[in-house]
Formats: sequence, C-alpha cells, structure tokens
Amino acid sequence: MSSFARFAVIIILLPTIQQIVATQLPASLPIFQFDQPSSSVPIFQFDDPYQCRANLGTYCFVSTLRRIPENARTNREYPRWLSVHFRRELLEWGLCTKQCGADVSHLTKADRALLKRPHFSSSSLKYPDRYFPERIYMEKLFGDLMQVCVNYRLLVLYNFKGYPDLENCITSTHMPWQFLDWYVCLFYMILFTWIISFSMCNVLDLCGPRLFRRYKIVQAASIRLNWIRLTKYDIEDKLSEIRCIEGLRFLLILATIAFNCFMLMITFPVDNPEKVEQLLNNPLVINILSCMFWIIPAFLTIDGFLLMCHFLNFREKCKEFCARYFWYEFLNRLVESYPLYTMVLLYTSIMDTVWGGAPSVGRYLMMTREARFCRKNVWSNLLLVNNYPSTSLEMCYAPGWYFAASTHMFVLGSALLCLTWVDIQSGFMYQPWYRMMYLPTHMNAGCYLVGMLSGYYTQKSKIVEVCLFQNKVYKWIKRLSFPAVLFTACTPFLFYRLNIVRPGLLTSVYAILFNNSSSIFLAVCLLENFRNIPRILIRCIETPLFGIPTRLSFCLYVIHPIVLRWFLSLGDPRDGFEMVKYPLLFVKVFVITFLLAVAMYLFVEEPARKFLGSILLKKQVRGDFSRNVRIAPLEMSRRY
Repeated sequence: MSSFARFAVIIILLPTIQQIVATQLPASLPIFQFDQPSSSVPIFQFDDPYQCRANLGTYCFVSTLRRIPENARTNREYPRWLSVHFRRELLEWGLCTKQCGADVSHLTKADRALLKRPHFSSSSLKYPDRYFPERIYMEKLFGDLMQVCVNYRLLVLYNFKGYPDLENCITSTHMPWQFLDWYVCLFYMILFTWIISFSMCNVLDLCGPRLFRRYKIVQAASIRLNWIRLTKYDIEDKLSEIRCIEGLRFLLILATIAFNCFMLMITFPVDNPEKVEQLLNNPLVINILSCMFWIIPAFLTIDGFLLMCHFLNFREKCKEFCARYFWYEFLNRLVESYPLYTMVLLYTSIMDTVWGGAPSVGRYLMMTREARFCRKNVWSNLLLVNNYPSTSLEMCYAPGWYFAASTHMFVLGSALLCLTWVDIQSGFMYQPWYRMMYLPTHMNAGCYLVGMLSGYYTQKSKIVEVCLFQNKVYKWIKRLSFPAVLFTACTPFLFYRLNIVRPGLLTSVYAILFNNSSSIFLAVCLLENFRNIPRILIRCIETPLFGIPTRLSFCLYVIHPIVLRWFLSLGDPRDGFEMVKYPLLFVKVFVITFLLAVAMYLFVEEPARKFLGSILLKKQVRGDFSRNVRIAPLEMSRRY
C-alpha cells in the first residue's frame, strides 16, 4: 500500500476506530470529570466597554474565585482533573467603575466591609505584577470598589460571595506616556528609517540615472525587481522532489493557520461557553486537535531532510573539505529570516500602544497581555533562547519558539555533518507539559535527525542503488510506522477519559511515540515516494498556484498570529460561539495574511536578504543550488 493510500486510510478509519474504542470503555468514568458548580453563574460577564468610555469611566478586569481550591497550596504542578471545560470556579468579568459606583452607592460603610473578602492570588490564575506595573496604582484606586461591586452582584443575583482580584484597568484616555519605552522608540526609528530609505531607492530605480540602479541597496529595495524574483519560475524549479517539498510545506502552513484559527475561537470568551464544551466533548475532536501538533515535527523533519540534501549536493561539487560552508549556511539563514522575525517581534511588543488604550475586551485579552509579556521577555526572544521552561513561563509570540528550536537543530545538525565530513557514511549510527515536552530543542531532535537520515538516503538512491530498501530493519520500520501513527491518532482522548494527569513510565513512552511516530512515517513517505512520484501529485504541485505561496511560506508563518490576534481583538465576548463563523474567519485570515506576506516579502524579507547578503556573503562556497529550496518554513530561498 502506498503512503498516500495510508493517509486516506487514516482519514477514513479514524472516526470508526475512535467510536469503537470510546464505546468499549467503562461508562462509569465520564469523559470529563471536573468540579462543576451551578451553571447559572456566567463565567464571562462584561459591561459595555464603549458606553463606559463614553461616560468617562474606567474599565477594569476582575478575576473572581468562587472558592479556594482544595489543592491550591499543596499541588500546583498537576491539575486534579484533565478537562477541556472552562474553569467554572474562576469568573472573568469586565466592570465599569461608573456603573459599579451607581450599583453600590446606596450601601453603608458596614455593608461594604461585609462584602470585602481576603485576596487569594495564584500564579496559575493571575498574571504576575511585574507584567502590569500600573496594577498597584489601579489597586489603590479601584481595588475596594471592585471587590464590593463583584460580591454585591454575586450576592444579589446568585446568593454567594467570591474572592475578587483586580487584574488591570484601562482608563478612558489613551495609553499613558510611560509606555513610550525603548521598544516603541526602536520600532518607530527602524520603521521610519526603512520607509525613507525604501522610498528613495525606488525613486532612483524608476526615475534615476542608470548608474544609480547598479547600487546594491537600490537593487535590493526595488519593488520592481523583487516582484520579478517572486513571480519568476525557473526550469530548476520543476524538479519533482523540490516541488513536492514546497507543496507539502504550503499545505502545512495552511493547516497551521486553520488550526490556530480554531484554537483561538474555542479559547476566546463567549456568551455561550457550553457550546464550546459540547463540541470538545467529542473524542474525535480531541484526537484531531492533538494530532495537529504533528505539524511541527513535520516541519522539523523537512528541515533535516533539506539540510542533508543541500550538504550532499555541495559535497558532490566540492570535493575538498571547506568548513566555511557551515558558517555561510548559518549566516544565510540569519540574513534571510532574522530581520523579518525581529520586526514582527518588536511590533508584537508594542501592539497595545499602536492600537491605543480603547477598553475593548478582545483587544485587551489578545494584544495588551501579549505585548506586556514581549516587553519582559524581549531578550530571550531576540537571542533565540525562548523555548526552554525557564524562559517560556509567559510566552510571547508563540511561533518564535519554533524559530529558536529550528535554529538550534540547524546548528547541531551542521556540527554533526562537519564532524562526519571526511567519511560521511561512517557517521550515521502557556502549561507545564507544553513547556517541558513540546518547546525544548532536545525534545524535537529526533524529528530533525530522522529528516536528515531520510534526506541522506534519498539523495544517495539517485546516484547509486543503496541497500536500504532491502534492509530488514528498514522493512520493519516501514511496516510499523503506519500502525504507530494510527494508534497515536486514535488514543489521545484516553487521557481525558481515564484522567491521566501525572507522568509515569507508560506516559513517557507514549509521549516519545507520539512525538516521533509522525516524523518517522513522513520520512518513510518521502523515501518511498521520491523513488517514483505519482504523476497526479506532480501535476497538482507543479501548478502555478503553488509558485508564489511556497516562496512566501516564512512570511505567512510569522505574520498569521498577528492577523489572528487583530481579528479576535475586535471580537465581543458577549457574542455567542457558532461553528459557521469558522470558515469565514479562516478565509479572512488567510487572504489578509497572504496580502501582508506579499508586502513583507517585497518591503522587508527580499530587500534585507539581498542587501545584507551582499555584505555578509561576498564569498560563496556552496556551489550551485536550486533557486527556491527552502527549509520549511524558515530556510529562505536559495536564489543565487
């Protein structure tokens, strides 16, 4: 059975096997166990932010614990139950000070004292004060009022009191002057300098003398030349293997955008959270969402695959040892990806100042919080050390961790190739679980090495007949890869059904299998199908529709989180959750992301690559490569 047929089998059999396994489990264990108080109390309740601003009121965000959890001070590392439901013991409300003042104006001093409750702050339920330095000032102004107001509403409407904790307040005016820190100044300085230089270079390119058009900076910033580079389709681009990798990478980018759209839709506050919970009660949905995390191992496998292919191509054309190859490869990677990454990171750090201090709930939840995290973690992000537990406590710009992990693996893979240069054939023998098992570089090393091995044997099989396909070990790997992927695709929901929350031997073995089974299966697919690529696949991926999008893969990847946050920042938590909104959101996000990616390619990525490359990469020791071979999605095109 071909690898593509196996993919079809997974899609067809997954719901059936899922339903059989789910029905055979004991009915006494509910699929989601959690403490569920009275459902009449709304988890999310927000006053009208725009009316509050019109009345010159201050809009405050308050987190209220209905009761102190039993294990709050004894066990903070693991939850009591594994659940995808909203935390019903934690109420997240947005209140207007003007309206609160009117509600409690008739209360006496003694009544207000009875409504106050002691603070209970938990690191898992409240953002640390260091991210919101103005919270102390806001606490003095509105802390008592918010406590009295929240408990008054709870007592009148639901007959109980909670433990309110003020998170932050947004005034009716714009952002205060103290937020114009060095992040903002640096971003605007770079932006204005870039705009002026870019405009002058394009004027010289279009209207200036021919002598000025020969300058490297003019050629790098020319929109006319960058558009030609983007749309040009060389004969070298028609190589089947390269087009397959490009098509696969583009499909993975689409899957990433679709996955992130859905995840943000189900985590954003809505008026009817029970609909989200009903959707997530389906074990099939849990398995599909869990398997979406295979996208990153697939990217890393392709990274290793193409790194090895480029290295072997260079080794065939350059017989003498030249260690500078790896240094130029690393510089090329930074030149082509780091400028755009830095600009997006700086923009993420100042989103709250760009969009002003409007008390929009969505804008605060999706922009202000993340901008504060970026301000505190800017150096770990710029130095690419943001993918370890100690540096990712509050993640800022989530795609940055993949950039860091991929860069680390690129350096380690290059070091491995450098050590085995002489005879390469002898060298081949925002939750704790997320930060501990998903982000660190060493947890993703297996995917990268599997990709390097598949790239090595794929390249060798085109030159000489290798005995890999007759090897017994490879045959067993080929036979077991499909059942392993099918098993890991059908079983994630069991962790919710059986409430497996603590690590153990079986959990560790399952985690290793889950992280690497998809990479091994993808590597086997690449090895098998590159021997004889199906014609129908070649016709699909060699269409012009895949030309431009695949060259924009890195831009699409780094820009789509900002577009998502902008869309959701305009959302109103008083609206309900409806699945019919998802396709429209995905189409809007992709179209706007694609247009922004084209602009960023023309104005940032290609000019920076051409100009910085002409300075740092004067001597090229790589030999001749295909024009558009990118390591997905970070390695930029080889356009020499």
